[in-house]
Amino acid sequence: MRAPSTQCTDWQAFRAKLTGTYTSVTISGSQDSVGRTCTGAAANTICQAMHNKTTVSALSCGGYTWNVDTSCFVSTPDVEISADNSTCVCQTSGGYDVRPCIGNENWGGMAGVTCNAPSQTLTVTCK
Repeated sequence: MRAPSTQCTDWQAFRAKLTGTYTSVTISGSQDSVGRTCTGAAANTICQAMHNKTTVSALSCGGYTWNVDTSCFVSTPDVEISADNSTCVCQTSGGYDVRPCIGNENWGGMAGVTCNAPSQTLTVTCK
């Protein structure tokens, strides 16, 4: 198994710090700086699932369907978060997926392609 990339290492460090109670989660990026936000108890469920590497499927929040998944990864087992009702799927447009540890070019994207996407900054915030 190859060593995790810097983006994967940073993602794992971020997830490790998610130990509180959260009322908001947002995923955004340079293609969509507003992104998608979930608030309330569902946001805490999503943030805790990222921390604990547990699956959340089809959670409706903020007008979007959120998923946290751990089964998509090639080289380094880790967590994907999406707000477009997809899990381990390449979106050809309109995707909102973050999977920095996938180990290939399908790392995610905001408001567009999520596999072999153009370079962009992706942000996940739990508050």
